[in-house]
Amino acid sequence: MRKLHIILALLIFSSICFGETNDWESWQKKHSGQKNYFPKYGQSAKTVEEQLADNEFISNILSSGLTEKTGSNDLSSKAWKFFQNGDYEMAMLRFNQSWLLDSTNYSTMWGFGALLGVLGNPAESIHYLKSAYTLNSKNKRLLIDISTAYSKLFFQNNDKESLQIGLPYLLEYIEYDKSSEFALYNAAKLYFLLEDYENSWLYINKCQELGGKTIDPQFIKELKKMMKNPY
Repeated sequence: MRKLHIILALLIFSSICFGETNDWESWQKKHSGQKNYFPKYGQSAKTVEEQLADNEFISNILSSGLTEKTGSNDLSSKAWKFFQNGDYEMAMLRFNQSWLLDSTNYSTMWGFGALLGVLGNPAESIHYLKSAYTLNSKNKRLLIDISTAYSKLFFQNNDKESLQIGLPYLLEYIEYDKSSEFALYNAAKLYFLLEDYENSWLYINKCQELGGKTIDPQFIKELKKMMKNPY
């Protein structure tokens, strides 16, 4: 248990995880009955009035000279800015508008996944992040975020299967970018949690070869307690 607490403190999540609240229950209570504050408008049926409002919104976007795709991209960009500033409510509103215009916009799916991640719903976060990657597999950064979401699910449920599922996504990213210290260090930590200390050292060494700037010395101390560097 002590080991788990140490790694939990050390685990560095991906860039989508600014200001994590782990407060999905509170979000649901605060926005109960408000479709706009849930991905894809809560995936629930809309009233006639809501459908008319949607049609008017789309018409206004098109009248402004934008297409549905360009309008969606514009709103997604605005949503990400709100997200980065910690305004998750405005981010959700804009991501939903973006999705309304173009349901195939991978950036919007990524945004939904990012929001659900910081709000403490990693299971749903994984769904949207995978959807984003399906829509745009060229954006390899999503692989890190998917792996991160599985790590969060592990800390939420204490289920090592989540780590085992998430690790291959991270390793696939490392295969794409072998110079990412961030990814290498995260791989070392995931292997530690899986009690595979030899592979943990393998990725620590790879990270150190690149400078090791991301490595927390406390992690090395804990790893040495489990196994001396075999390399």
